[in-house]
Amino acid sequence: MNFQIHDVEWTEEKVSRFWDSFNALHLAYFAEQAGKDVIRICKNYINFNDKILDYGSGKGFLIGYLLEDGAKSVAGCDFSGESVDYVNKLFATNSSYKGTTHLTSLPSQLPSASFGSVFFMETIEHLIDKHYEPTLAEISRLVKKGGHLIITTRNEENLDNLKVICPDCGAMFHRVQHVRSFSKQSITETMSRYGFEVVSVAAKDLGRRGIASAVVQAYRALKGQLNRNPNLIYIGRKVS
Repeated sequence: MNFQIHDVEWTEEKVSRFWDSFNALHLAYFAEQAGKDVIRICKNYINFNDKILDYGSGKGFLIGYLLEDGAKSVAGCDFSGESVDYVNKLFATNSSYKGTTHLTSLPSQLPSASFGSVFFMETIEHLIDKHYEPTLAEISRLVKKGGHLIITTRNEENLDNLKVICPDCGAMFHRVQHVRSFSKQSITETMSRYGFEVVSVAAKDLGRRGIASAVVQAYRALKGQLNRNPNLIYIGRKVS
C-alpha cells in the first residue's frame, strides 16, 4: 500500500463504513452523555404534550430521557435500519412512544408541519455536501409554525486540530468525522435561511463527566484546543 498524505473525500459509503466501525467499538454517544442536560436547558421551550421528534435518534438515548421526563408523544427517525429496529423494540411497550421511522430518502414519508419540537443533536457537523441542504430543508418541513428546533454542535471547532492520519495509506480525517464548524453567529444565520428565528443560542460545556471528561480536556489541551465552553446549543422558533 502506497503511503501518501491526503484528506479523505467523504462519500455515503465511507461515512457508513466509519460509523459502522464506531458502533462496533461501543463508543459513547453524545445523547447518552449530555441528553439530560440538553432537555433541562431547553425545557421551557418544549411543549411536552405536543409531538416531539428526535431527528437522527441513533440508539434512542434522548428518546428515553424525554419519556422519563413525561413527554406524551415522542418519535424518532434515523437512516440506520439497525438502530431503528433496536429503538422500536426498546420502547415498544411505552404508550407515549410513537415509533422511529427508517429514513431512506429525503423528503421522508413523515408528514409536514407535524412536530412541535425537533431535536437535531450532534449531527449537523457530520453532514457531507450532498446531504447538508436537503437535511436542513427536511427538518424545516417537519417543524410546525411556532414550533421549536433544538440543535447541538461543537462551538467554533478547529477541524484541523482534531485530524488523525491512517499510518497505512496517509488518509487524514477528523477523528469523529466532523466536516463543518459553527459559531453562534453562523448557526443563527444558517437556520434563519430555513425559516427559524433564534430564541436562544449559547456556548456551554455539555461534555462528559468524571474521568472521561478529564481525558477529553487533556487531549484538547495537548492539541491546543482547550475550550471551556466547547458546545453550542441553538433553540429556534419556526416563523415561516
